Amino acid sequence: MLLGSFRLSASVAVILFFLCNVELAVVDLLCEGKYAELMRGKPESGSTMVTWVWVTYHVGSLFAALVTGPVADSGNIAAVFWICMPLAAQVCVPVYLGWLKDPRLPEGERGIRKEKLRKHPRVFMISIAMALCAMGQALVNLNYRSRPIVLFAYSATVSCGLIVAAFWGMPPKLARANLFLFLDSVVYIQVRIGYTRRCTSRDSEEGFVMRIE
Repeated sequence: MLLGSFRLSASVAVILFFLCNVELAVVDLLCEGKYAELMRGKPESGSTMVTWVWVTYHVGSLFAALVTGPVADSGNIAAVFWICMPLAAQVCVPVYLGWLKDPRLPEGERGIRKEKLRKHPRVFMISIAMALCAMGQALVNLNYRSRPIVLFAYSATVSCGLIVAAFWGMPPKLARANLFLFLDSVVYIQVRIGYTRRCTSRDSEEGFVMRIE
């Protein structure tokens, strides 16, 4: 993997991708949990908060597309990483300054909250099962990429099993919400239209292609 003028090994690239997902966990999950907690105290602000979150999200996505698109088209793809690094690193500021306002537990109360495990054992069992299934999906993709029927069979079996497990171990309302998000992802059709140019030793062809995913 090449990042600017630095050539990275596969191990370093894996670590960097792991850090990207850590940032997503902080920015998405922890922040969502915090403003959901605050909305419970002031339910009248719920719609305003959610609207603000999604407006800023889409404005950021638009800005990212406006910047990364022309840069990538110019062939300087590595510059995209350097542009995104300070934007990604800024999440350290609110976390370090304590803007999430999570109470700091005393020394003896830190660690795994075993009472939560005892109170909601099925939820944790489902979480572990989801993690194991995701790892299995990665292994199947690596070893059976040329056999789509195997990929489909594994994905369908795991999805059905996790849906049943959700209704077994989660409150009905959460299980139905989980099912809705799953179906929303399944029926989502993404159409990509792009310009392509194919060159051979004899001639060249160019035109627009459409891909449905």
